[in-house]
Amino acid sequence: MSSKYDFVKVKVVRSQRAPSAISVTTPSSPAVTSSPPLSHYYILSRFAIAKVLSFSGLPDSVAQRIAMQLKKTLVDEGHLELDDERLRQELAVLMTNSGPEVGPQHIRYVNLLTTLNYRRLPVVVMVNGAPQSGKGQLARRLMGRLNGNHVADVDVLWDVLSPIIPKTETTPSATGENAAHRKWLASEWLLALRQLVVPSADVLTASGLTPDGYHPVATAASAERDNNITSNVPSRNNDRRGGLPVWLLDVIWDEFVSRCDLLEAVACRDILDHTAKGKTMAVVGSYLFLPRLMRRLAVDRAAAALSTAPSDPENFIVIPYFVEHSDHQRRAWLRASLQVKGGRRRDLHDTSSRLTAAARLDDDANILCALARFIQERLQLANRSQSETSSTSPPMREVQATWLSGGESLDSVVDKMHQDVLTEIERALSSSPCSADDATTLSSSAQVVAVSSPNYSLQ
Repeated sequence: MSSKYDFVKVKVVRSQRAPSAISVTTPSSPAVTSSPPLSHYYILSRFAIAKVLSFSGLPDSVAQRIAMQLKKTLVDEGHLELDDERLRQELAVLMTNSGPEVGPQHIRYVNLLTTLNYRRLPVVVMVNGAPQSGKGQLARRLMGRLNGNHVADVDVLWDVLSPIIPKTETTPSATGENAAHRKWLASEWLLALRQLVVPSADVLTASGLTPDGYHPVATAASAERDNNITSNVPSRNNDRRGGLPVWLLDVIWDEFVSRCDLLEAVACRDILDHTAKGKTMAVVGSYLFLPRLMRRLAVDRAAAALSTAPSDPENFIVIPYFVEHSDHQRRAWLRASLQVKGGRRRDLHDTSSRLTAAARLDDDANILCALARFIQERLQLANRSQSETSSTSPPMREVQATWLSGGESLDSVVDKMHQDVLTEIERALSSSPCSADDATTLSSSAQVVAVSSPNYSLQ
């Protein structure tokens, strides 16, 4: 809702360095006070002030009230042109007198965010996890708190790129399976998990499963097909994990890794383009190996350092998270989602099935839960092994997606992550060689600011 004060413009003059009074003394004159050289100005926006206050951890209603009171005070007192230091002083006074909701830590965080803005030091929050783990929901909610307007969803990027990727013949041969057929089979299972539907009867049959109850198929035809398989996979009928054949999980993981390899360069380019503007952003998706992505970011940033504009930030703060589910949480979430979506695809609804609707729903949830658990374990293993080989990558923070199964609320989890981000910003700025009052660009060495803190789990 607009106010009459919004029609009055307040000009805030910004200096190249943080504005401060400079005492000048000459032999023939007394000490006088002059201002530092001014570079440019901007028009004060109470909505932008409210966003910064929300970033500091204040509730939205309190942030909007303080921002409105700041604009009203400046207009009523006739301060229609002032420097940014005076603006910060006025804001600090209002925050101090705004009641018990505003504490000293909020004023400290506002000062930190002002320094962050002067240095144009971006914050990149990376959220990784298995499909259907709630990572996208978490990242978007967190970016709303951090005043970030860009969430790069790598999984959506794959949905956009996959139709234009050249495809080979996917029809299986009569006696064996070629690479194209295995790729088709893995893609169908990954698509089923992403869309929360069960694969078609053809996919289940090709996977060695019966459409009713997912029992393994062990026939003479399948044995002959096993003998013709040229890929290095375990026995197709005996080795199973969570209801899925181990050979199928290996095929799915190979396809998963190939997608990670393809999307890594695209995600890296997107991160560098947005951090060059000094903007906070989030990168979210399943098709990511975060330690490897962070190493590539450092290398690509160093390679582009010579062509980077002097005003571009040459460092950024990276905070990686891994969202995980327990089996109980995942199964309950998948079963509820499948029930809302109507369960299986229509070509699997067989009226002659001996399974009840509830039993069929349980089987569907169990089979997708096994696949999601497998991908989560492989992702965690890959991320940990890659982190051990890199001394510069920040540690992965593990977050339990309890809000999907009726546990801790999403807002409570986001509150903890929000506080964690503020703490890491404070740590990164305090360990930076630049002074807190220095608004000039950082050093010319291109590197990722690696913030370090122990892993924790939000239970």
